[in-house]
Amino acid sequence: MKFKELVDRAPKEVADYINSYQFQLSLKILGTRIEQGLTKQQAAVKAGLKIKVYESFENGINWKATRGEYLKVLKHLRR
Repeated sequence: MKFKELVDRAPKEVADYINSYQFQLSLKILGTRIEQGLTKQQAAVKAGLKIKVYESFENGINWKATRGEYLKVLKHLRR
């Protein structure tokens, strides 16, 4: 079974979260940190954030942050 099929069968709340920009961009933030061999602390410094705030972006749970703010974190990590 493909991931999309699993998402389609998931409860609406789960599917909505997986399809959210927060979750989708958090995967890119996490992937970029791993590709660069950074710890969370190093990534937080690179993004100009406190560790707890950085973790909320990486975990996709910063509900107050806009798509633009998620993208800004990603941009800082990719420098």
